[in-house]
Amino acid sequence: MNLNAILAVAFLALLGAAYVYGHHAGTASLQARLDAAAVQAQAADMETAKALAVAEQARAALSQQLQDAANADPVTVPVALPATRVLRLQAARQ
Repeated sequence: MNLNAILAVAFLALLGAAYVYGHHAGTASLQARLDAAAVQAQAADMETAKALAVAEQARAALSQQLQDAANADPVTVPVALPATRVLRLQAARQ
């Protein structure tokens, strides 16, 4: 083999090694970025779950307060028609 052929083969081998190294380094960098994004997404999911739990607790407390208020005192009507008047109105309607 002549010197030019040997240099050409060595150059191609060097280019191939550089490509493989660059591809491997790029893949590792991409995987690291994907892992970091996954961790950030999980943290955001946890924050959302905490916020939902707090909102659910507030909703349950308000629901309980409303239920307690509704059951606290019976509804009273200060002015009502007498029973005889109600019976006459019902008879007139029929």
